Amino acid sequence: MAKHGPKIKFHVIKNIVKFTAVISGLGIAIFILSYAFGLNNLLSIESSYTKSEGSDFSITEDISTVTPPSPVGPVGKTGKQGLTGPIGPIGPTGPTGSTGSQGATGSTGPAGPTGNQGATGATGSTGLTGSPGEVGATGAIGPTGPQGPVGPQGLTGTPGEKGDKGEKGEKGDPGITTFGYRGSFFDTTTQQHSNINSPKAMELNSTSASETNGISISNNDSGRPTRITVANSGTYNLQFSAQLARVSGHKGTTTAEIWIKKMNSNVDFTNTKITLSGDEDAAKEVAAWNFLVYLEANQFVELMWTVDDLRMQMPTITTGLNGPSIPSLIVTMTQVG
Repeated sequence: MAKHGPKIKFHVIKNIVKFTAVISGLGIAIFILSYAFGLNNLLSIESSYTKSEGSDFSITEDISTVTPPSPVGPVGKTGKQGLTGPIGPIGPTGPTGSTGSQGATGSTGPAGPTGNQGATGATGSTGLTGSPGEVGATGAIGPTGPQGPVGPQGLTGTPGEKGDKGEKGEKGDPGITTFGYRGSFFDTTTQQHSNINSPKAMELNSTSASETNGISISNNDSGRPTRITVANSGTYNLQFSAQLARVSGHKGTTTAEIWIKKMNSNVDFTNTKITLSGDEDAAKEVAAWNFLVYLEANQFVELMWTVDDLRMQMPTITTGLNGPSIPSLIVTMTQVG
């Protein structure tokens, strides 16, 4: 422990004065001062102090040897009161006193808000049925409802008596008084294509005059006789048969397609495909069917065909077994409506 000498003594005296002034008042302070001045003769003093929270410091003195004080002199004048020391720490809380008597009951406070509605209770048992009341007056008749569905037809009644014969009506339009307009045509040349897959109109260079009335053959824009033309409006039945053959020396298959064209426009769903196979003797076929077509006066139709092989043709055969010559194409057309 370090020794502090007179400086430590001075601090001790100063703090003793503060402490005694707080505790004992002025008289005790004078006594302590007198005692403190006698400490000049102390042989040795060891002091230590530490600051602590709530006070300036604490003092611990260890006095090893004390020289008896000199005779006390006269008491001096009372010095000025020192500064008030810091307030000490608050002491512990004392015990709780006894409970006082209960005060008078206060007035009733305002009513609190209404609480939530509780759950609905179980349904009680059904009470006894009361006696029937008096019958009320008849209400007004309501509006008529919608008409119901028609019922099934009743049985046919007995026929009535025959009425008098009416007057004779006027004579009607005579209409077609003959079998209708007609035409019969054929071709005596061998017809073939110059290009594959290229549509071409079939030609008819001959007319059976005695079988033809109101229908004729006219040339197309290329000057070939292909247009079957009617002089009168109506529905016509067009029938044809075309002799198809393939040039000898070629084997395999060859296909042709045949349809009709009306006023230079193809007629939908009139096309038919026909296939030839084998050499010349076997590769022969007759395409024959009919079309119904409506034409206005002076309108025309044409039979069209195309091939995928230029060796396909419609030949005219002048020599047969015992029959007449075979034309390349035969066409008949008759009015049916």
